[in-house]
Amino acid sequence: MRLTLRTLLAYLDDILPPNETRELGAKIAQTPRAAELAERIRDVIRKRRLTAPGVHDESALDPNQVAEYLDNTLMPEEVAEIEQICLDSDLQLAEVAACHQVLGLVLGQPIDVPDTIRERAYRIGMREDSHIGMERLESDSHVINKKSTKAVASKQSDHEVPTKPAETSGPHVTAEQVQSTQMWKRILPYSLLGALAVGWLALIYFDPSIVPGIEKEKDLKQTGVKTPEPSSPTGAETAGEETIASADDAEPEVTTELVASVDTTTPATAEPVSEPATTPAEPVELASVTPTEKQLPASVPSEPETPLTVPETPPIPPSLPTPAPTSEPTEEPKPVTPEPTAAEKPVEPPPTETATVQFHYLPGTGLVLHHDEENADWLRTPDDAVLKVPHAVAVPVPFSAEFEVMKSPFRMKIEGGSDLLIEKPNPAGEIALQLIRGQMLLTAKDFKAGESTPKVAMNVRGRWWRLEPLTPETELAVEVRPLSPRGRESVQNRPSTDTTWFLVRGNLRIIDDSDAIRVLAPGEGLSWETEVATAAPTPVTIAPEWIMASAPTEAVQQRARPFADSFPLDQPIGLSLSPSLSDRRYFISEWTAHALGLTGTLEPLVSVLQNSPHNETITAAAEELRVNLVLDPEADKRVQEAISTVFPSHDAELVMQLLWGVSDDDARDLSKSLALIAALDHEQSSIRQLAFDHIVRLTGRQMNYRPTFSATQRVASLRRWQDYVEKQGGLLPAVE
Repeated sequence: MRLTLRTLLAYLDDILPPNETRELGAKIAQTPRAAELAERIRDVIRKRRLTAPGVHDESALDPNQVAEYLDNTLMPEEVAEIEQICLDSDLQLAEVAACHQVLGLVLGQPIDVPDTIRERAYRIGMREDSHIGMERLESDSHVINKKSTKAVASKQSDHEVPTKPAETSGPHVTAEQVQSTQMWKRILPYSLLGALAVGWLALIYFDPSIVPGIEKEKDLKQTGVKTPEPSSPTGAETAGEETIASADDAEPEVTTELVASVDTTTPATAEPVSEPATTPAEPVELASVTPTEKQLPASVPSEPETPLTVPETPPIPPSLPTPAPTSEPTEEPKPVTPEPTAAEKPVEPPPTETATVQFHYLPGTGLVLHHDEENADWLRTPDDAVLKVPHAVAVPVPFSAEFEVMKSPFRMKIEGGSDLLIEKPNPAGEIALQLIRGQMLLTAKDFKAGESTPKVAMNVRGRWWRLEPLTPETELAVEVRPLSPRGRESVQNRPSTDTTWFLVRGNLRIIDDSDAIRVLAPGEGLSWETEVATAAPTPVTIAPEWIMASAPTEAVQQRARPFADSFPLDQPIGLSLSPSLSDRRYFISEWTAHALGLTGTLEPLVSVLQNSPHNETITAAAEELRVNLVLDPEADKRVQEAISTVFPSHDAELVMQLLWGVSDDDARDLSKSLALIAALDHEQSSIRQLAFDHIVRLTGRQMNYRPTFSATQRVASLRRWQDYVEKQGGLLPAVE
């Protein structure tokens, strides 16, 4: 297969067959100019400052010629002209490459025509004028048939339009389709109403709790007690006593609970018939928690034995006088009952879950990882899962996820590349959150102004802040940015992150650990960007850019689908995700590096520095290793051990220095600057990439250098870098 610009675009967009992909990949690896062109295509597509080519520019390409070129139907001499224009102009190259990428995405997915458009097209063909045209056509054909064959042929060629029969014959077929469609549309509402009615009747039949009378009658039939007459309160009470007695014969522990409840709730005077039936309802519901209650109907004998008589009034000690009957219920005395054994003690009802904060992961909102404490690894969170505190969750790039805090008005949207720690409630709030890094939107919904809401505690640099929304729909944007190291000394005695809060809408009261109160209005925020951990935050009024970012495009979503398949539910992330680092699609390899760094899986990232085919992946792996060196005190030892097993001993120390970064003082030192320039000529491409990233950050220059250049191509660029450093005494000029 020939190596041309068009085939190179097809290779980058992953639309070639596997055998041609392997063949072309080998040719690109053997041709430095092709590798440089592939890297250039990736760069120009991602450039944000490139504009669209003008329609009337002299150098503009004809859209029809570009379409024929991409479809491989252009003449060879015109192909060479278009490719030369693309190679000479980044603007034209980006336009052609982007068009090829879009066409590859569109043509690779079948087009689905909605049913509404089909029906509309059918109805347009059924207009009345079409029937009139049909009648005229039939009359004309009747006249024509009376003439000779030659006359018929000439008349058809002169007067009849061949498309007319096709236009008028079509509605006969489509009308039936439309009629059948209208028929099931008319039947559908009645079918749904019938199904709802059947379901409602079935629910009443199988769930007697909906109608209390049915439940009472069924219980009395199961215990063998006749239904009492409505006019006899005494009989109703006796029936209730017999029911309790029969239950007592079957299950002692249930009887103990029921008898105690009857003793404490039965009034001294006679009540209406409905009261005894509703009085024991609550204890029965509590007893249903025990596993023995489900076997109660099977163990009750058909003829109850000697029943236990329940007194109509609570038992009163002999030393106390009997109180006179009143309309008010008597005070609850302590019944004199023997101490039950351990087996007879009633089961305590389970504790209520109001004090337990639970986070519901809303399905269909993205992809979430959670840390499994039992296996000490990260797993993918199933859709519609409920997480209890404490829990650590992470959302990899390019996904996002939404959570709702159950039994509270709060919702969270966590952006990609975020790591969140959900902690136990503390005095600062019932909902305790610590955003390790990333972005998050916290919204308070569905509560009335002035209504008490759960307090949210947010940890910033080791201090807890209480957040209290004052109005509904209050939305707070939270961003935590890890600092990139600038040498080992740069992370000592200084915060590892910068934090920004910005109130998008609503009003929010903020209380710190010293009980100082602040109230934020929309468009206001706080920022912790100082090098002193205990410094007070400074006000901000500029909204972060990520809040106003648009939703992911269809192209990004389509790219993310195969990446999501790399996260199975039953495998740890370290095992399932590591093979994707060597994926030939650079964006999947880059996303994999970010996901592994987000979960603290550092060993595979060190291996990427040794043998990754993509510069984007090397940069992403180095960035994640630097972030973990800042956030995790144990990461330094882990990374050093991994580097010593992957790189030779003479390169391991250099790689570790490049990961820790270069400080401004080192950049002003001539000898250290020249040593960094010398790393641009290292035989390992990953080391050249790491050194070049630091140089570009410090100087903002490139000197026409690329880490993918061959040794001969790097000579001129290295000479320019050396002259630049020697001229000003370092990568950065000396401070006067």
